[in-house]
Amino acid sequence: MNEHSAVDRTMIHFRFSGRVGLALLAAFAWFAWASPGLAQQASAPSVNDLKAAAFDAQEKARQARATAEQAEQAAQNAEQSLSAAQAAPAAVAAPVAATAAAPPAAVPPEVLEDLHRATEEAKNAAASARAANAALAEYMQEREHRYSRRGFYVSGGLFYAPQLFDTSYRAENSQGAFGSIGYHFAERFEVEVRFDGFQDFDLSNSEYTGYFNGFAVTANGKLFILTGSFQPYIGLGIGALNGKVGFTEIATGTFQSDRSTVATFRVAAGLDWYLTETIAITGDAALLLPGGSLSNANFATLGGGLKLRF
Repeated sequence: MNEHSAVDRTMIHFRFSGRVGLALLAAFAWFAWASPGLAQQASAPSVNDLKAAAFDAQEKARQARATAEQAEQAAQNAEQSLSAAQAAPAAVAAPVAATAAAPPAAVPPEVLEDLHRATEEAKNAAASARAANAALAEYMQEREHRYSRRGFYVSGGLFYAPQLFDTSYRAENSQGAFGSIGYHFAERFEVEVRFDGFQDFDLSNSEYTGYFNGFAVTANGKLFILTGSFQPYIGLGIGALNGKVGFTEIATGTFQSDRSTVATFRVAAGLDWYLTETIAITGDAALLLPGGSLSNANFATLGGGLKLRF
């Protein structure tokens, strides 16, 4: 009741304000119409004064019209608010009463059954996924183990041999072939006996032409960094190198040669890349470091070939 009275008072206030605004508008309009005559009777103003007075009267009339329009809009809003307030109790009471009277809806049994079935299917799917993941992990582990299993192997291939000689002779690079037999005795360890045969390293200076060739037999150990189908490794070996050095004196054509067998070290880094469980592409880069009378005849090998596992 008090809320309705307040709204009624607001409407009366806005309507009164609207009437006052209309009265002001009429007064300003009369003033705008009468001001030129009054000004002319009082004195003889200039044209600029008359224009300024007319502009001022028009501006005041515009403001009065705007005030009247705002008052009228406020009155309409107040009437709408009053109508909404009177209609709200009935509109709100009906849904509330209906909701209070209605009992809670029961879930149909078939819906509960479908929900239970879906839950069981989800649990079974999750269990199947876990089992599949476990089987896949076991298979991958077993497959990886196959590449690093114990057993014998043989390998062979070709290599390019850059010379690293410490000599006053001009030396050319060479090439050769290798072969090995070994045993993979642990997941990351392998031992082998390797044969490297190299062709002539051509030698020359202003007085002589010559060559250096031979072969090396080394026992090598390998440490594998990875154990899957791609297996990089590092290796270290020791053995013997048999080398022959021959020279021809250019001026006289005299030929002389010497063959020596010396100890040698072999340092390598390489990889085995398995195409199947028994066949792999193998490759490495190595340094051969002979001692004794051939200590100035170091050279490298860059080679590759095939490896067959048993």
